[in-house]
Amino acid sequence: MNQGWIYTDRITSATAGLAVLDYYATRYRHSSRAQWQARIEAGQIQVQGTPVAADDRLQLGQVLTYHRPPWSEPAVPLDFQVLYEDEDLMAIAKPAGLPVLPGGNFLTHTLLHQLQRRYPDHPPTPVHRLGRGTSGLVLLARSPLARSVLSRQMRESTAQAHAPQAPHPIRKIYRALVGPSHLPDTFTLTTPIGKVPHPVLGYVYGASPTGLSAYSEGNVLQRSAAATLVEITIRTGRPHQIRIH
Repeated sequence: MNQGWIYTDRITSATAGLAVLDYYATRYRHSSRAQWQARIEAGQIQVQGTPVAADDRLQLGQVLTYHRPPWSEPAVPLDFQVLYEDEDLMAIAKPAGLPVLPGGNFLTHTLLHQLQRRYPDHPPTPVHRLGRGTSGLVLLARSPLARSVLSRQMRESTAQAHAPQAPHPIRKIYRALVGPSHLPDTFTLTTPIGKVPHPVLGYVYGASPTGLSAYSEGNVLQRSAAATLVEITIRTGRPHQIRIH
C-alpha cells in the first residue's frame, strides 16, 4: 500500500461560483457524484487546509486539495534493464505493464518512482513516455542540459516526422505483433484521431471522423499462420496514435 497523495486544483474564472460537489463531479468523472460526496463528508476535500462542505461556493484563486488516502496499487512488473548510461543520459528497456508516470491508480508502481528509489540522490528524468502496455526503449536525462537538449530533439522529431528524408537526431520506431492479416508488405494508416465520449472518463482518444489527421507508415517484417510482425513509423504525434492505428 502506498502513502496516499494530495491532488491540487486552483480555481479559475471558468469554475468560480460552482459548488464544491458540482466541481468535482463534473470535472473528475472517474468517480461518481456519491463518491465525491462521501469524500467531502470525510474531510478529504479542503481549501487552504480547512475541510469544505458540498455546497460551498468556490472563489477565484482558491486552492482546492483532495487528500486521497493510501491505496493498494495494481501489480505491475517493476524491474527494468539499463542498456546505456553516462553522466548525461540513460537508456532503459521498459517492460510492458509498467507505467512511466503516475496517474489513475498508479503512484509508486511507476517507472518514475522506481528510478527515484534506485537513484535517490540524482534520479534521471524521462524525456518521453511509452504507454503502460508497450515495452521498449525510454530515454532519461541525468542533467539539466541533457534534459533540455533531449526534450527539444523529441519535439523536433515529432514536428519533422512527415519528412522521412530529413535528418533526425531521435527517431521513434515501433514493432507490433498483430493477428493473421493480408496486409501488403508496405502500407499507410490515416485514420483521424480525436476525443470520443466516454460515460465515466468524459472522453478518451480514439478513431474519430472529426478528429485530427494522423499518418503512420508500416512494413511487414514477418508473416506466419498465427500472426504478423509489423514495423510502424509514426509521422504525426497524435495521442495514443500507435495503439489506435
